[in-house]
Amino acid sequence: MYKQRDEYTAAREIIDLYYDTPDSADIIESLSCICFSLARTFEQDGKRTIWDDMFDYFDQDYMAIEKKLERPNRQIIDDLYREVINHIH
Repeated sequence: MYKQRDEYTAAREIIDLYYDTPDSADIIESLSCICFSLARTFEQDGKRTIWDDMFDYFDQDYMAIEKKLERPNRQIIDDLYREVINHIH
């Protein structure tokens, strides 16, 4: 139980960092790499985890910034943040 709560707490901190630096391609690229590694670490028999969803969002956002394309819908990360918070409390 505590392990999962700690995992969600880490996810919250990562999203908070994103919220603090939403236009930094370097930070977003790092967050993408971290989430990719955590997705592999916490893989659950092929089922998607919060880390997969966070990786997808950060990776898309990084690519959009780098290529000057439309960025992904911010509501996606906001929804993930709410999901994370609900698991912590």
